[in-house]
Amino acid sequence: MVRFFKRYRKLLLQFNSIIVVLSGLALALSFIFKNSLDGRLSLVFTLMAVATAGFPIIYDSLKMIFKGKINVGILVSTAIIASLAIREYRAAAIVAFIMMAGEFLENLTVARASMAIKGLLEITPTKATVRRDGKDEEVSVSELNTEDLILVKSGERIPVDGVVTGGSSCVDQSTITGESMPAAKETGDEVFAGTLNQVGALEIKVTKTGGDTTLGQIVRLVESAQKSTAPVERTADKFARYFVPVSFLIAVIVYLLTGEIIRAITVLIVACPCALVLATPTAIIAGIGNAARAGIVVKGGIHLENAGKLDLFAFDKTGTLTKGTAKLTNIVPLDGKSHNELLVLAATVEKFSEHPLAKAILREAGERNLEVKDPEDFAVAAGFGVKARIDGENINVGTRAFLAREGIKFDDVNDVIKSLEEEGKTVVLVSRGRKVLGLLGMEDAVREGAADAV
Repeated sequence: MVRFFKRYRKLLLQFNSIIVVLSGLALALSFIFKNSLDGRLSLVFTLMAVATAGFPIIYDSLKMIFKGKINVGILVSTAIIASLAIREYRAAAIVAFIMMAGEFLENLTVARASMAIKGLLEITPTKATVRRDGKDEEVSVSELNTEDLILVKSGERIPVDGVVTGGSSCVDQSTITGESMPAAKETGDEVFAGTLNQVGALEIKVTKTGGDTTLGQIVRLVESAQKSTAPVERTADKFARYFVPVSFLIAVIVYLLTGEIIRAITVLIVACPCALVLATPTAIIAGIGNAARAGIVVKGGIHLENAGKLDLFAFDKTGTLTKGTAKLTNIVPLDGKSHNELLVLAATVEKFSEHPLAKAILREAGERNLEVKDPEDFAVAAGFGVKARIDGENINVGTRAFLAREGIKFDDVNDVIKSLEEEGKTVVLVSRGRKVLGLLGMEDAVREGAADAV
């Protein structure tokens, strides 16, 4: 309860929220004291419930009338006033409370959706290390300007969109692209706010800040979608415009036929379509908000409505049909090496690496119960590979770009690399000295039950 209050404190302290609590409490007390003191105490609490919940409804309805608009609030206000006129005070209190409670639930849904948007923003740092006049200083992200140079260390999230001007690293861009495999970044590559710098430090020239970043545009898109009105929502509004006068007409007819005002007022009370008016916008806002928390951006209510008409779906593979973690699937030894020998060499070099591909190699070696020793002279080329000495020999494990940088030729295995990449595999090469010893192919593991989910 305390956590709920802290999370929705702003909503709970709003005037309408307090009105709902007070009217609900008064209504409950009216039932509790129904048979005490000849019902007089119960009547007092009932009238308190009507006054607290009924006044905002009637006030808003009068404003709509002066604007020349018809909505359900007019029907509800009439039902409340008519109930009071015939001394059906509890009926008036209940109608008023239900309408206000429904509005509160709608506002709560909006607040929950806003929390989802806030969650998107919270992954972006509020501070950044900027390089000015040859010195590094920590400043607020809001103070950054385009063309500023910032330093993002290993394990930190990138606070802005920019271009790498120095250093190399692996960056987890899943929050933006959905791709689970970290992207290698070096000078000239683009990076995005909210992404995680995993290995190595990066110097970045700022190109976009705040709401102009890719993440900021995603947040703005979600907010815009929540404010848009779906066709089904407009239908509900149109329905209310016709429904209100029809309800009044039926109430008049009932009175003319029966001569009993209470029956006519009963028609107005029963006709209050609280569920119809509140359900559609609440469902749309809740859908967009829940989707945002799950990392799904819905462009507007119309797209939720159209989802019911789809007969063809295109799924984003990573994290949807797959686990979002790398798995070693192919071991291609060369130069007379066995599968396990090649795997042991790669695992030994990668033993102290934190890269997701390194973890996949070590995981496979562990599953095969292979002995993995500590490497010597371990060194990381962030985003490209690692190198170490094993039994006095230099062993490299990394990408083609990494081996090319080390002066190692691999032309004779290009066809094998191409074949694995066409299968969607990420290829890592293992070399000793100037010779390629083999290839390792890795892919994002398919989720159990993915086929059933589709």
